[in-house]
Amino acid sequence: MIENDRLSIKMFILSEQVQIMVKVRLREIRKERSLSFRDLHILTGVGVSTLHLMERNHNPKLKTLAKVAAGLELKVSDLLEE
Repeated sequence: MIENDRLSIKMFILSEQVQIMVKVRLREIRKERSLSFRDLHILTGVGVSTLHLMERNHNPKLKTLAKVAAGLELKVSDLLEE
């Protein structure tokens, strides 16, 4: 039971770190390319509100990350770099 609790805590911390990396990286890329949320929506097919949430620390699904990366002609790992 204690081992499961430790694993849950580690996964939560990892999730928090991923959220922060995606938030920061997505904002950087969007600003570098002078893209509005609407522009990003058109490129990725991801809803404007979802994109807003991603930049505000919302934990996106892997499928959503993949769509954003593909629309920006990046790999998912590019969104996870610091």
